[in-house]
Amino acid sequence: MVEHYHWIATKQFFFIAGQGSEPELSPMIKIEAITSTYFPEFMMSVRKLDSASNEYESWIFGMGQKRVRNEPGYEKLPGQNEVLTKYTDARADFLVELKLFARREFQ
Repeated sequence: MVEHYHWIATKQFFFIAGQGSEPELSPMIKIEAITSTYFPEFMMSVRKLDSASNEYESWIFGMGQKRVRNEPGYEKLPGQNEVLTKYTDARADFLVELKLFARREFQ
């Protein structure tokens, strides 16, 4: 999860600020592979996280396009609160599920 959070932050920095380098492949593939193989009970949460992540990525790309076209107002990052909240909520829900699972299984 930390890797994905870092990846999406790097992607935002690259596209919106125009700095750094574009990140490699999304770590979501690893999350989905591990979950489907070892923890299928978490697939619904992973799908919600992936969906929220995709929306956030689309927003990032759109803001990057506005930056490149030098559209006025892009620097105010309109719509960020909505997509970021959805992503962080999905991420937090998934982490809570993982913590509850760990408590049940390892205590």
